[in-house]
Amino acid sequence: MKAGRPTALLIEDIVPVLKDIAIYFEEEGFEVLAASDAQTALKLARNGNPDVIILDLGLPEPETGRKLCVSLAGLKEKPPIIVLTQHHENLENSLLREGAIDFVEKPFKVSELVARARAQIIRQQKLGQSPTKVGAITYHPQDGRLEFPDGANETVTPAEKTIFEEFLNSGDGVVTKPQLKRSLNYAENTETKTVETHMWRLRTKIRNRIDGYPTIITLRNGKGYRLIR
Repeated sequence: MKAGRPTALLIEDIVPVLKDIAIYFEEEGFEVLAASDAQTALKLARNGNPDVIILDLGLPEPETGRKLCVSLAGLKEKPPIIVLTQHHENLENSLLREGAIDFVEKPFKVSELVARARAQIIRQQKLGQSPTKVGAITYHPQDGRLEFPDGANETVTPAEKTIFEEFLNSGDGVVTKPQLKRSLNYAENTETKTVETHMWRLRTKIRNRIDGYPTIITLRNGKGYRLIR
């Protein structure tokens, strides 16, 4: 973040569209790094220290948007990645696993994209980059890693990272399913088992690593989940 202004890396192969989005972000107070190809995007991601990355999934071959998403997620510094896509079916089972933390469907309002970018930056700032102790586990937010008492480590997926950080930001309160849906950018009335699937995987990762250790995420009277610290 430069002089209090967040930095956004915008990746879009259609140059006029890229320019329009860049102008809007600049008017909203962002420093903008712009790339219309994968090679430039990776260079700017490594050297420009962006606070958020906006990636158009429709980049042409050979370095498609999906491939670039994986490459960006593998960098040492891990700013949140928001992808622009025509369709979101099964996105949680592919892009979220490949490194994206949020998505916006086309056509979209740039104002919505800016709001999503700000929300992800605020989430990162609130949590910070310092490890957080949760029971016997240490959570490392920078790379989404759970460290267990025996020294073993388990890396969570971007979607699981979003959910876990929602718990951390909620204090000791119950986090409801609608809250978790919103954190994953699903409308509350969307019929999906995505939340339950991610919760099961996250709780299983914790339970399997520590024999006999109860999960730190518990169900609370059917109303939601609670993080036991």
